[in-house]
Amino acid sequence: MKKQAGFTLIELIMVIVILGILSAFALPRFADLSGNAEEAALQGAYASAKSTSAIMHASALANAETGTTGNITMEGENFATVFGYPDAGGANDDDGTVPSGSPLVSNGFGISEAANLTDYALVYGSTAATPVYNSTTTSPETDATSVVVTSRPVALGNPCFIYTEAGAAGDAPTFTAVGVLGGSLAALTC
Repeated sequence: MKKQAGFTLIELIMVIVILGILSAFALPRFADLSGNAEEAALQGAYASAKSTSAIMHASALANAETGTTGNITMEGENFATVFGYPDAGGANDDDGTVPSGSPLVSNGFGISEAANLTDYALVYGSTAATPVYNSTTTSPETDATSVVVTSRPVALGNPCFIYTEAGAAGDAPTFTAVGVLGGSLAALTC
């Protein structure tokens, strides 16, 4: 009687088949996690924007800057407020200069700079319902009252949220829940 020295060909094939079946079920779970990572990053940006809004409002209350427009200085930077909350967007700094690469408002930095959202695509609009994406301009609208924050490059299906500045004294700004960029580039929804 011969003593067996290793595995038979049938045993090796069975192990390979079993591993193939297991990998067919496991691979899809790990194949495309980029969407989850984008959404998780945007959830962090959303929390940062909400916290920044609360901190700026507390500072505005402490400094009596709760009028129609105002300015809050934090860490040496000037931030514009609307009814004591961060402004959504604008055109230039206090002294009329536009620092390169900065999303600015007419009398200081807005929510995007205050919450350090510069790594995200920012789509400005005069209403939350119809922000329009314009790939040829990077500067905010001077009358922007809302900003869509989404991952780059702007594409339908990206995770997003919308910040809409306070509309009246006593009102707080609104944040949509993190959703999916929809509609069309002519009228975005989130």
